[in-house]
Amino acid sequence: MEELISDIYEIIKDFREEEGMMNKERIKIWIDQFNPDDRIFVLEEMKHILKQRYISKDKAKELVKGMIEFLVSNFKFNSAKDFLLQSSFIDNQPEGKSQKVLLKFLDEIIQTEYSTSIAECNSTNPKYYIYIDDILCTGDTLIKGLTINKGDNIGWFNKTNENGKTNLTIFNENKAVLVIAYFCVHKLKIKKLHQRLWFIMDKKNIEMVYAFDDTFNIDNDIDDPNSKLDFLFPTENVKDDSVIEFQTNIENKIWQQGYNKTDKIKYREQTKPHNETFFTSAPNRERFEKIILTKGIELYNHSETLKNNFRARPLGYGLAFDMNLGFGTLIFTWRNVPFNVPLVFWYQDHLWKPLFERKFISFTSKDIETTLKVIAEEKMKNITQEEYNVIRTAYVTNREKHKTDYPKLLELDVNFLEEITGIEKKYWIDGYLNSPSFHRYFKKITMDARGAKFLNDGYESWAKGLISSDNLLFKFIILNNRGAVFNNIESLRKKILESSGVGEGSPINTIKLGMPPEEQEKK
Repeated sequence: MEELISDIYEIIKDFREEEGMMNKERIKIWIDQFNPDDRIFVLEEMKHILKQRYISKDKAKELVKGMIEFLVSNFKFNSAKDFLLQSSFIDNQPEGKSQKVLLKFLDEIIQTEYSTSIAECNSTNPKYYIYIDDILCTGDTLIKGLTINKGDNIGWFNKTNENGKTNLTIFNENKAVLVIAYFCVHKLKIKKLHQRLWFIMDKKNIEMVYAFDDTFNIDNDIDDPNSKLDFLFPTENVKDDSVIEFQTNIENKIWQQGYNKTDKIKYREQTKPHNETFFTSAPNRERFEKIILTKGIELYNHSETLKNNFRARPLGYGLAFDMNLGFGTLIFTWRNVPFNVPLVFWYQDHLWKPLFERKFISFTSKDIETTLKVIAEEKMKNITQEEYNVIRTAYVTNREKHKTDYPKLLELDVNFLEEITGIEKKYWIDGYLNSPSFHRYFKKITMDARGAKFLNDGYESWAKGLISSDNLLFKFIILNNRGAVFNNIESLRKKILESSGVGEGSPINTIKLGMPPEEQEKK
């Protein structure tokens, strides 16, 4: 088993490498959660799958360059630079999503290879608008990002340019072409994408050209008799009591929404695909699908959050009305995995450690707030007083051990916050504290005795200078709880001043964060 773990690690070792996310121990922890008799088999099949479906950072750069070469040839330009000077790249996804990373790759490549840059491309009167992303699953990210027009959420086509026209108006005036460039697409969804976009855009025709490498495409067109079906799509042989119960619950949930009132969940025909090319063999495919589905149903049934989400399925999220056991996607990149991938690979709660920890980045602050709340609720429901005491004891011990090491103390505080509330530290560090509903939710959490105790300890440590003023947690506390909280810290600060005094750059200056401007001047 150790050799298999090492082999898999070599394939996926650059997964979120800058965060030190992947290591052999993580792979071992993940596989040890399966039944002992299944572990070697799952690793063997995963090694085979990952060789086909893991996109490393270096591979991603190759694919980006390949997209440009394909488009230059497709549109019959003499040189890449000539094509690029008639093109504009759509940049409409938030920080943290794949698009900005890929555009950075693209800019580096065209500067090095073609002596130009994205800044020099035609942003005012282009013939080609290029939308680049990594994976197209349901198509929701693309469709909403281009077409949404609700309140503050405005899709790219509906945004007004500096000349007062919408991007759609300019697109139509230029008789432009929309180029959709992906590393991987689900063939069934790409077939429907044009029709879906046409309908949402009030039946305005959008000329589209697709640019993607067929290497990573997923053939999930279940109505095509020759489809490779290279995703998780079980046969009825997986059915046992838990699967039958789950199927009934999902079908009822979809019918109650008014969708597909006569449909039932479909299973793969035993004879399809005619030639198994994706898994190591047809029998191994059946066994693998059974294992992943069974474990996914366990995770689903354990979580009220999943059960209350109309899109959630054991084999991966889909659309709310999808009549299936899950999307079944098996594609992974060096920076993230889609939530259309089965739960066992990315879903995380206190009872399950995923192989790939998924980044949750959404288009709107509302989505971010929802994500934070869901994570926090799951954790807070499941932490006991005994568990808290263990966390608290370790925290106090480590603080005493590192009491002169300020960076370490900051790390300890953020880790402690994560363990108690379940809100991952990266959300704090990345600045999601600006979400108004999260402010309200945090206040609700701090009313809990465990949260209150943490805050009291935190106030004391911060006022004593044991915590950096760069700690977003405590900036948040001071800025949003000026009353009693500020008074407590100010009182403690005065006691410290009376006993030993503090100099410039001390907690006095960080405490001022919570004061009105006129009070800061007095201090």
